[in-house]
Amino acid sequence: MYTIAITNQNWFDFLSDKDLTEEVNFWTPTLWNPKIDPGSKWFFMLKSPIRKISGYGIYREYTELSITNTWEKYGEKNGSANMESLVSMLSEHIDPKNYNTHKIGSILLTDVVYYDKQNFILPETYNIDFPSAIMKYKKYDGEPNF
Repeated sequence: MYTIAITNQNWFDFLSDKDLTEEVNFWTPTLWNPKIDPGSKWFFMLKSPIRKISGYGIYREYTELSITNTWEKYGEKNGSANMESLVSMLSEHIDPKNYNTHKIGSILLTDVVYYDKQNFILPETYNIDFPSAIMKYKKYDGEPNF
């Protein structure tokens, strides 16, 4: 089983530029509670207009924390240089005034791999059905064919 999930370009760029591969937090602005098996591959698909798979990590666990606690626990592993930039990324989804009380989802990924831009994967090339209406993630049986 593997999962493909939509992600933020800024999150991806920050983490890949820093080459943070051991452990990262794939945060979610709302509580997802994904039912994913630990050890499964979690692929990142950059939001439109790119909509290509840009890398993956190994799913370890899901937790729900306040934004402040998320920053304290993961720091730059959240894909931002400081808490203010994390709040800024989240502000397109939640009111930044609520960052001390609002809980977000934290998907811990390990052994992260970032693809070079020329190696990004267009799902349709591999007959992977990922409708544009999907705003979170989609699980697939088997192993990816790319």
